[in-house]
This record gives sequence, structure tokens and C-alpha cells, in this order.
Amino acid sequence: MDSEDLIKFIKKLKRKLRKYEQLYSHNEGAVREQIVSPFLRMLKWNIEDPDQIIPEYPIGEGRRKRLDYYLTIRRRDETEHAVIEVKALGKAEKGKYQATDYASNVKARYIIVTDGDTWQLYDTSKPMSEAVVEEWSILSESPREVAKKAQIIANTSDFGRKEALSSLEIQPRVKIRCPHCGHEDKLNRFSILKTWRYRSWNVYHLKCPVCGRKFKFYIDPSGKRKSFTIP
Repeated sequence: MDSEDLIKFIKKLKRKLRKYEQLYSHNEGAVREQIVSPFLRMLKWNIEDPDQIIPEYPIGEGRRKRLDYYLTIRRRDETEHAVIEVKALGKAEKGKYQATDYASNVKARYIIVTDGDTWQLYDTSKPMSEAVVEEWSILSESPREVAKKAQIIANTSDFGRKEALSSLEIQPRVKIRCPHCGHEDKLNRFSILKTWRYRSWNVYHLKCPVCGRKFKFYIDPSGKRKSFTIP
């Protein structure tokens, strides 16, 4: 994921939330379509792919209740799910217990409650008093800090895990060389197709902007071991 593009995008969301505060305070649909969906796309979720996200997911008796979003998280060894409950701006607190009830219906491990500005990620496998994994505010925090925290809900195998938070700090500083054509540039100048953790390594599946070929880049977040690429 290109961290600088994500930071620029969050700056735009902040301006939009301020400009249309009155609209978003009374219109959940506008928050969902104009804030949440675009943000999920920036975090590498394909809104048009039902294998990743199903909007308006029906649940409950008679399937009359609907989840705003039902996410499928694919890890190396298992598949888990998350639900997103969207509320009007300033009304996020009302969505927490509603989302908890919905999550139990579909056996979702994670809950995200948002009003477009504030975002809270919960892990339902823990007691509610300990369930908050991460939270942030687009309006109150810096775009860089929001971008760093939001990595935890990106479409990677580290969804919901603290390991997901390390990649943004590394990307702008690291220079790498394409093993196919020798092109050298910063990591965030390459197309990042996928990220995951392998033991203590951060792994990036990259596409070179010059030759178009793909390769894997391994980096130790602690900096103790030398990074390397695999064609």
C-alpha cells in the first residue's frame, strides 16, 4: 500500500467531513457511500468483490436486519470475518452494542464501528472491557497517525493484529532494487500487491513500475537483519 497516497487521501476525508458536517450528522447512507467505502478501497478492499465484502448483509429472523458490511479475512491457515456498523457523524457510540449483537449472528470475530470520523476495532474473542484493538479519529488526529493505525483493518493476512501497524513506518524510508531489471526506488513507488508476516519478517509482494514483473521483498522491522528480494 502506498502510504503517502493514503495520507493524502485521509487529508481529503478530513476536509470533506468538516465541509459536509451537517449532512453526515443526519445521513448514515452518505457516510457509508462517501466516507467508509472510499476508505475501504484505499485499504485494498474490493467493494465489488463478494468474496471480500458483502454490503447490506441480511441476518436474523426473517433476515430483516442488515449489516452495513460483512468482510471476509483470508489468512494463511484460516478464514475469519468482520462486520462494520456505520452510524451518522457523532453517533458512533450507538453502534457498538448493535454491532456486537449482529456479529454474534454471523460468528464474526471482529467488529468495526464508525461514524466516518471515529473508528473503533473490537475483537469479540475477548471480554468487552478488553476488546478494543485499535481506534482513531480522522478529525482529531494527524493524517499520518490515522494512516498508520488504519493499516490494522487493511485487506491483509494481518487484519486485526498489531503486526499490521509496522509497515507504514518502514515504507517511506526503504529503497529497494527490482531483481529482474535493476530499477531502484523507494518501496512505496512500487505497486504493493499484498503484504503479510512470515515469522519475524514483513513480506511485500511487489510489481516493478518499469518492467512490470513481480517479486517478493522481505524486511526485518527491527532492522537487525538485512532485507532481501526473491524473484
